[in-house]
Amino acid sequence: TGWARSNDSAAVDRAEIMLQHMWKLHDAGLPDIRPTVGSYNSIIFCWKHSRRPYAPTRVDSLLHEMGRFFKIGRIEKPPSHVSFREAIKTWKQSAYSHNKSMRISMLERELYKRFGIVDDVSKGVPRGGRGGN
Repeated sequence: TGWARSNDSAAVDRAEIMLQHMWKLHDAGLPDIRPTVGSYNSIIFCWKHSRRPYAPTRVDSLLHEMGRFFKIGRIEKPPSHVSFREAIKTWKQSAYSHNKSMRISMLERELYKRFGIVDDVSKGVPRGGRGGN
């Protein structure tokens, strides 16, 4: 999250490069080096702060990748409630309008379905919940 808070427009690019590099090291035979849900959440956080017009769609891609990689055992945990909350925030603050309200609703339903959390993202206050990572 340090890069995300740096106000450096290239921070998200460096974070993405770091993610790719971690996967390359892992695939080259270093099993202890691989991205975690926390790694992905840091990149999602960078995208949220980048305010790039396509940030929401990239965050959606990262959520999808995390879910897919969890199903095949490439990462140890599925996207967390933090992953979904940051994705919702990214969509809400974005000027990107194509399917915006539908996508926010889908993410909010998924957040509730997986974690039992009804989230007032505008205030950053989680309500309810069954825990999660």
